[in-house]
Amino acid sequence: MTTQKKSILIVDDQSTNIFALSAVLIPRGYSCTAALTGEQCLQILDERPHLDAILMDYNMPQMNGVETIKYIRQIPQYKKTKVIVITADDSPGLKLKSISAGADGFLTKPIDVDLLETLF
Repeated sequence: MTTQKKSILIVDDQSTNIFALSAVLIPRGYSCTAALTGEQCLQILDERPHLDAILMDYNMPQMNGVETIKYIRQIPQYKKTKVIVITADDSPGLKLKSISAGADGFLTKPIDVDLLETLF
């Protein structure tokens, strides 16, 4: 039996963060797609029939991670997709805001990839 590769969407306004996450996830068997904005994330979701997980930066210009998650949770095929907020900002309340918006997990950068995989 072959294991199907999990498809991950990485949403971060910093391309270096996308590159770093992709560099550790791809060798572990994940397929990674990238979006630089919340708006671009939503466009990708409109075009893709399925993703296994979305890694969402919290702080992004125009539409932040929480706002984007609220839109994602309105898309029928993505209501139960794992959405994990990843941020360098560990301000009190961000985790609660993220989980309240529909995130399934919250991690601060730098990311422990083994811990991240437990959230998928």
